[in-house]
Amino acid sequence: MSQWRRVLRDGYRAAVERSPLGRRICWRIAPAAGVALTFDDGPDPVHTPQILDLLAQNQARATFFLLGEYVDRYPELVKRIVDEGHTVGNHTYSHLRCRDLDLPTLLRQIERTDAALEAAIGTRLASLPIFRPPFGELRVSQALYLAATGRSLAFWNQDSRDYRNASGDEIAALGSRLKAGDVVLLHDRFPTTVEALPAMLEALRNSGLEAVALGSASNEQWLQETSPGPSLARRGAIH
Repeated sequence: MSQWRRVLRDGYRAAVERSPLGRRICWRIAPAAGVALTFDDGPDPVHTPQILDLLAQNQARATFFLLGEYVDRYPELVKRIVDEGHTVGNHTYSHLRCRDLDLPTLLRQIERTDAALEAAIGTRLASLPIFRPPFGELRVSQALYLAATGRSLAFWNQDSRDYRNASGDEIAALGSRLKAGDVVLLHDRFPTTVEALPAMLEALRNSGLEAVALGSASNEQWLQETSPGPSLARRGAIH
């Protein structure tokens, strides 16, 4: 990327973060809320139930960013996630790279997933589900449109790298490095993530940190305007 394009991109990102709409876009949560464990790409018929069992055993809450096509396939898992006190978010219908989509196509992906979530839960959603774009990538114009229409956007500042074949021990080691306000990227489709979760939850407990679900409090309590963490700065979450 040329230097002038990088300057423009960083300037757009900073403008988004400083604007009132930036309050709907988070990489971290308010420290008093605890630590947010988030799981992408589910629901998975094997690993999501195992993760829910572990969360229940540890009285922990989490957020699941779900793909609409799997919501349609496994609605009973979505209902269980909600019934057990966790938050469900929108991760598009078919895991497309959002920055490559025009706005109408992106909105169809999001709205189709919203409809699938409502059908699975069995009731009309009280508010728009939090949205996380696949790969953490979104154009500035897309982010601004979604935020302007009342959609909160959630990224992360701690990356477990479970999708890069990190071992269970490597994923679990992240638990001891977490601090209040962190948002952790995990996936509920890898056995290593399930393997690591008990140790991660134990590390949080030993540090006096609570695992919380995004959206479990008002936006003023869980959204915190910040700059992207190192992993997002490298990946370029907002372009």
